[in-house]
Amino acid sequence: MLWLLTWISEIVFHNKISDFTGNIFKTLYITYTGILITALGAGVFILAVVFMKTSWRVGIDKNTKTTLITNGIYKYSRNPAFVGFNLMFSGVFFTYPDILTLIVCFINMIAFHLLILQEEKHLLAVFGKEYEKYKRTVPRYFLKLNFRGGYVK
Repeated sequence: MLWLLTWISEIVFHNKISDFTGNIFKTLYITYTGILITALGAGVFILAVVFMKTSWRVGIDKNTKTTLITNGIYKYSRNPAFVGFNLMFSGVFFTYPDILTLIVCFINMIAFHLLILQEEKHLLAVFGKEYEKYKRTVPRYFLKLNFRGGYVK
């Protein structure tokens, strides 16, 4: 909701917000890049919803039984919907690069990361070894980094 309110505010009041907070950087290329990142994020989110099918839930639903979705985009990320949201937040920041959108971007990314951590506990409790195996083979976001900074294949 905060993301949507920020985006609408930036669209309607961008000049006033920029006058007050100042732009961090501003070029037409970065603005277009922001729009492309936002569109990419929306596409990733839509793919996540499509592959989730009837297992889609908002929040943690402890009463409804579902299956663990591991196909499609879920082969590459355990949380593609949140990756999509984070791309959209980043895109809005690059489109409207001021301190307000930067703060909202970071707040949303931190909030979603904390939600993901709670969701992982729930999925482990519900799916047990099946989720543990999935968790070992598929990264939380898209890239699995080891502690030396390299990529894990």
